[in-house]
Amino acid sequence: LTRRAGAKPDAFARKPCVWYNLLGRNGGGKAMKHLTVGEMARLNHISEQTLRLYDKRGLLSPSFRGENGYRYYSQEQYDVFMVIAALKELGMPLLDIKAYLDRRDPERLSALLDQQEAEVERGLAQLRRIQTMIRTKRKLLEQGRRVVCGQVFFEVCPPALLILSDPIRSADPAVAAPILYAHLARCHREGWNEGYPFGAMISAESLAAGRFDEYACYFTQVEHPSAGVPVFEKPAG
Repeated sequence: LTRRAGAKPDAFARKPCVWYNLLGRNGGGKAMKHLTVGEMARLNHISEQTLRLYDKRGLLSPSFRGENGYRYYSQEQYDVFMVIAALKELGMPLLDIKAYLDRRDPERLSALLDQQEAEVERGLAQLRRIQTMIRTKRKLLEQGRRVVCGQVFFEVCPPALLILSDPIRSADPAVAAPILYAHLARCHREGWNEGYPFGAMISAESLAAGRFDEYACYFTQVEHPSAGVPVFEKPAG
């Protein structure tokens, strides 16, 4: 896009921004490949404040000052901006981007990309866990809707995979509570919370003796345990 000599600046500002050759005011047609801060911002669909931040942080500063005192970006700096935008979109901090721009080489860029790819993978894993929790909560909600309050019923449950806490073997809350807290903290730390509430097991011996508050251990149900994680396979019944 080329601005004609004498065109109104406001009319030009409303046009879509693409790279252009700015003609001299004398109308001689001499190409001046420079952009003001505002024009550079519109070209890249960002705010002028963002460009000023890049200038302040030393990432991208206008390379030319005109006779009118205005600062301009050169055409070559557009490529630098595209590098900054690409790395920023990958989630790379501005400090790391500046470090790369100060010393650009393929090996350093490869290492930065490996680092950001690992960050993306961790983010995807977290999103998958959240999706699993949503699906679990929806399934539990549907099960709860079928329950009649105050009515006792028997139900055949499918098999399930359970992660167990340390053994309790006591009805004393002072003994059981720390074991529960440690179990919940471990499930959160390891990403095993898939939306199921924790439960407690009672041994057959305690059940037969009527010691219903004497738990054997706590458990958390999981659908997709990580490889190597010890799980208890509860049979159907």
